[in-house]
Amino acid sequence: MLRLTKHRILLIALPTLVILLLAGVVITPRIASLLQSTQSSPHPLIPSPAQAQLNDALTRAAQSRTYRYTSDVDQTMIPRAVPGMIGQQDQHMTLAIEGEILASD
Repeated sequence: MLRLTKHRILLIALPTLVILLLAGVVITPRIASLLQSTQSSPHPLIPSPAQAQLNDALTRAAQSRTYRYTSDVDQTMIPRAVPGMIGQQDQHMTLAIEGEILASD
């Protein structure tokens, strides 16, 4: 009697597990593609305003051939929530970059 119950559990549990695994394999790529499409611009042929500004700046820089640039980068590193990081605080870093491109005549 006990063996019959174990076989019944296996006959129910094993196909259910296989179905769940196959469903996960099929659904996961679809969810990933949906997430990627929602994070990009609303229409793939129309660039976002930030991308359009960057493209304009790169075009103007290529046309002028001589230009100066500045960039400020602020970064905050937050310690992970693990026991080895107890007591550590956030670290803030700032990086300033300046440069000049001179065209050869």
